[in-house]
Amino acid sequence: MAAMFGDSGLPGGFHNDVLQAQPADRDAKRSLADECKQRAKGSLGNKNYPEAITLYAKAIEVMDGEGQNDYVAILHANTSMCQLGMDKAADAAVSAEKAIELDPAYVKGYYRAGAAYQKLKKFDDAKTALLKGLEKKPDDKDMVKMMDTVQKAIVNGESKPASKPVAKSTTTTTTTTTTTTTTSPPKSGKAGTAKQASNLVVDKDNEGVIRGYKKTSDGRTTSYFNHELDEATKELIGDITPQAISSSAAASTEAAAPSGAGVSAWNSAGTFESKQMTPWAKQRITELVKAVHVVGADDGVSVTVKSVELEGDAEIVSARGKRKVIYDFTATLTWELSFGDDDTATGTLKVLDIEADEGEYEVGEITVSGSTTKEGTDMIRKYIRAGSAGLQKAAFAAFDQFRGEIKAK
Repeated sequence: MAAMFGDSGLPGGFHNDVLQAQPADRDAKRSLADECKQRAKGSLGNKNYPEAITLYAKAIEVMDGEGQNDYVAILHANTSMCQLGMDKAADAAVSAEKAIELDPAYVKGYYRAGAAYQKLKKFDDAKTALLKGLEKKPDDKDMVKMMDTVQKAIVNGESKPASKPVAKSTTTTTTTTTTTTTTSPPKSGKAGTAKQASNLVVDKDNEGVIRGYKKTSDGRTTSYFNHELDEATKELIGDITPQAISSSAAASTEAAAPSGAGVSAWNSAGTFESKQMTPWAKQRITELVKAVHVVGADDGVSVTVKSVELEGDAEIVSARGKRKVIYDFTATLTWELSFGDDDTATGTLKVLDIEADEGEYEVGEITVSGSTTKEGTDMIRKYIRAGSAGLQKAAFAAFDQFRGEIKAK
């Protein structure tokens, strides 16, 4: 895997503008945390989990002690997802439990814990976490599906002894490390300057593997990738601490951005840019789906979409000349079906996994109210519930059209 922060461990790499920043006031801390979180989404789009974890760690660091537990819980849950993607299920369980501890009402924390314990084959622990999550959201399709798998494993006697997660880490002191930070061994001929790094958190089961945090000389707990410069290096490179742009500068930056795009205020290195596309995306998806009109001439049926409710977000990330469109939405369509002289039915259709990557859309809950006649039931089955025709097919075509439009932006 390529280096996360450029070929050099010195500042000026890919995300060093945010990783080196040390905001002082509450608003600046939240702004930096939001930026790290947004950039992590771009890393997730490329399945670069180590980079995403580092960005989440920085966000957690700056928000520590700010009293926004619900926000920090999301960061820990997202970290858990990344760790599970790297097959570090034990670490994923620890992060998920931290999310639950910070915000017991956050349903996704229980799902992440269930996923981690399932991977560890601790199915009893997974069941406990999922039951707590389902108490808060009984109709969560993902947790219900996972619970079915966990229950079967328990019945088959596959579960390992239940236990709470214990972070497999200890505080120790390494003798030397280099300032070259990559996700693979440093390239030959580019050895960094050796310097002392104290209080690194090291995995006991895999000595030498750094888990992502360290103590700086002034006692702060920070990301391992947050380089502490010696005085000679500081004098050599000057002041590289990014400054939050003023409101007037932000306004001019926004004005230069494409319509509907929000430009990163932390991109001092000019190597990374994230354009927020959520407002435009929601408006455009709504327009396309509300234009859907299904007509069944043979049956005298007409289906229209009355409203669209969207959850999710979208962005376009540019990193060193490479551009990637990222979005993930869940849509709830309110539909109306009419047939015959005066028979009508209404309801909702939920569509999951509306994403930039091409693939099959997943249909969630379908609700129906209105007609209870046999003919009405038949028409609903044919034009609403059937995936190969009717409303579903037309809505999927609208989502496909949106995918083409946003990628052409």
